[in-house]
Amino acid sequence: MSEWVREILEVFESEGLRAARAFMEDTDNIFFQRLRGHGILSFDQIAPKLLPYTRGLAKRSIMLGSADHAGTDTSTIFLPHEISIFPTEKQNFLLYKFIATFQWALITNDCYCHTSENYSAMREALSKYYNRIPDSPNEVVLEFFFNCFPEKPLAEDIYSLLYSIKAAGFLREYVPGLMRDAQFIFEHIMAQRFSGRKSKPVGVLEDIAHWLLLYCMGRKKTVNFTDEIAEVLSTVHSPHSSSLDIMDSTHKVYELCVAEENRTVFIPFIFQGKLRVNYYIETLSSF
Repeated sequence: MSEWVREILEVFESEGLRAARAFMEDTDNIFFQRLRGHGILSFDQIAPKLLPYTRGLAKRSIMLGSADHAGTDTSTIFLPHEISIFPTEKQNFLLYKFIATFQWALITNDCYCHTSENYSAMREALSKYYNRIPDSPNEVVLEFFFNCFPEKPLAEDIYSLLYSIKAAGFLREYVPGLMRDAQFIFEHIMAQRFSGRKSKPVGVLEDIAHWLLLYCMGRKKTVNFTDEIAEVLSTVHSPHSSSLDIMDSTHKVYELCVAEENRTVFIPFIFQGKLRVNYYIETLSSF
């Protein structure tokens, strides 16, 4: 029983409430398959194959590491300790591959503002916009940005979600074959998280996440948005959007979120992972 409960919590953390409910309703087909080890892949199994692939994408000696959630500090891509979402090893390996590729796309598109050649100009622009002075001349731009918000975790969730839209657009252009191969991943998430939800609103971030998933699937994006959110999406999915554009859009979405009643905790998709700003700062200090 304790193992069953642990599995439910893991599914909830990685895939959301709907997936956890589906897991509980289909225990025979999901839980006992996992218990028997069907389809399960561990990081140690996939790392030897994915490391040369990831380095080929990055064109540098990027590292792979395992963690509770996917993420990156720009020098290492962190992948889940194990994946058992799908019934076959082939499917779970492709999910690992897509997660690694998505994290690389975030790095390549400057999610951590690490490739900017003009940190001082970005910091000056942010200082004027948010009426805040950096704690020190060396304060990392992204750290300074998130410290501007009363609800820092909410700002991080919004920024990460909006940057994921930019990353998805990049992958559609750069690796269209992989995006086609990953359709079963998107369809699984869609079924678990968004099926039957048309009749009730669930919040700004869930609506944007729904749009992101439709965008990954190449489907017509039928989510109804306010003019403010439509403008934000138009900005962030442009190939010409900058880190500063996405920061500005984060501020706009943040104001809408804090005004929501009964706001729930947002759970990112498994391939998005979580921002690791502190890890990135530690990486910088090691050089």
